[in-house]
Amino acid sequence: MVVTGDYQCEVCGKITRIRVQLGWLNTYPIRIKCGECSIPIYGKVELQPLEGTYDIDLSNVKITDSKKQPDFIIEVSGELLTEKLKKFTNSKDNLFSPFFKNALWTMGEDNLNFFKRDIISFINDIRVKWPFVRRINELWLSGNHKYLKNEIHKVFNKTEYPADNELEYLRAVHGINIRFFSPITKLHFKDSTDLIFKILKEAMEKNPENYKELILNFDSKLNVYEQKIYLIMCNFIEKFPMILPILGLEYYEEQYKDEAIKRLGLTTVNFEDIKDFYIETFEDIIEIFDLIIAYENLLMRTDFTEMDHTINNQIKTLTDFQTKMNNKGRKLEFINSLERLDKILHVKIDNKLRNAIGHRSYEYEVESQKIIYFSSGIVGKGIQEELYLNEFVIKCLDLFRTVLNVGEIVYQTRKNSLVFKGGKIRSITDYYPKTSNSNWKNINSYSRKSNMEYRKKKNKLKAQKKARKISRRRK
Repeated sequence: MVVTGDYQCEVCGKITRIRVQLGWLNTYPIRIKCGECSIPIYGKVELQPLEGTYDIDLSNVKITDSKKQPDFIIEVSGELLTEKLKKFTNSKDNLFSPFFKNALWTMGEDNLNFFKRDIISFINDIRVKWPFVRRINELWLSGNHKYLKNEIHKVFNKTEYPADNELEYLRAVHGINIRFFSPITKLHFKDSTDLIFKILKEAMEKNPENYKELILNFDSKLNVYEQKIYLIMCNFIEKFPMILPILGLEYYEEQYKDEAIKRLGLTTVNFEDIKDFYIETFEDIIEIFDLIIAYENLLMRTDFTEMDHTINNQIKTLTDFQTKMNNKGRKLEFINSLERLDKILHVKIDNKLRNAIGHRSYEYEVESQKIIYFSSGIVGKGIQEELYLNEFVIKCLDLFRTVLNVGEIVYQTRKNSLVFKGGKIRSITDYYPKTSNSNWKNINSYSRKSNMEYRKKKNKLKAQKKARKISRRRK
C-alpha cells in the first residue's frame, strides 16, 4: 500500500510529493532532503497493524492540501530501494508502487518471499533477542561465569551445551552470536567459515610449533579483540534499520543489480548517519588485523613473525609492524596485499575514503545521492573521486561481514589457546554418551540425503521458472 501526501518545506516553501510505502515493518526511519534548499526532512513511519492505522511524522515540512502542482517527488520505503528525488512530472511511472518496481519485478516472487522472511526474522530478533544476546556477551567479556552459565541454559539445553568450563562458555557464546546474525549472514557464512577452517588447518600443519607460539603470543590480546568486535556488533544493530534496503540487492536477479545501485536510492539513511560507522569500524578492525597478518606470515613464510619485506623494506618483523607503523593507513599496505587470507575481506578497506570522511573533505549531491570526496583532506584539492550512497552503504555492510569473519578467526584462536592451556574438546559421544558412532553415521547420512533432495527440488524449480520466462519472451 502506498500513501501519498504533499509536504511544504518550512524553509524555502517548495512542495515535495512523498509517496510512502507501507510494507512489512511496523516502524522505520525517513532521511531525505528538500530538493531546493537541501534542508533535511527526517522522521519516521509507524504502523499499527491491529488497529489498521499508520502515522507519518516528519520534521522541517508541513503537510499541505494546496492545489498547486508539487515541485519535487520522491518515494519512501523502509524495506526497498526507491526512485530518487526528482522534479515532479505527471509520469505514468509515478503510478506504480516501489513494491512492484523494485521488489516483485526485480527479485521475482520466490526471492521476494525469502527477503521478506529474512528481514522480518532479523528485525524481530533485534527487538526480542538482542537484549539477551548483549547480556550473554557482556557476561562473557567481564568474566562473570557464575551468571553466564544460567543465561546460556535459558536458550541451550544442558546436554549439548553443558557450560561447565571456559571452553564450553566460549563455544556457547559463539553459537548464540552465530544464530542471532544468521538471517543476514547465511548467504556468506558457510563459504567464509569453510575457508577459515581450511586455512587455519594448513597453518597448523605448516609449522605446528610456530602455530602454537602464534596463538599463545596473542592470548593476552584476544579479550580486547572480542570487546572491539562486540562494540562493532552493537553499532551495527543500531544502524541496521537505516541500511536494511541495501540487503534487498542480494535477492535481486543478477541482471538488475548494477543498474539499481546507481539509479535507485535510499530514504532511510543519509551519508551523515552512516559515515561514523565506517570510520569507527575501520579504526577497530585495523588493530585486530595484527592477528590476521600473523597467520598470513605463517602461511606464506612458515614463521608468524616474518613480514613480507618486499612491501616495505623497513618492516621485517611482526614487532616492526606493530610498533613502527603507528599510522593505521600505512598498515593497509600489508592488509590489502594479503594473498591467502584476502578472501575473508568482503571489501578492500579504502584509506582514501576514510581520510576524506575524517577531514570532512566531501560534498553530497541531494538528487543523485552521490558522494564526491577528496583524499587530500581539502575539498577541491587533488583527485576528485565519487561513489553513490548505495555503494557506500554496501561498503559498510561488507565491512561488517569482514568483522564477523575476523571474529571467527579470533574465536578459533581463543579456542585453540584454551586447548593448549589444558582445555579438552569434547566429541559427540561425550555430549551424547548413549549414542553410538554408527547411529551418528545414520543421522548424518539421512541429513545429507535430505539436503541433496532439497537442492534437486530447488534446481528443478529454477529450471522450470527459466523455461517459463523463455516461453513468455517467444510469445
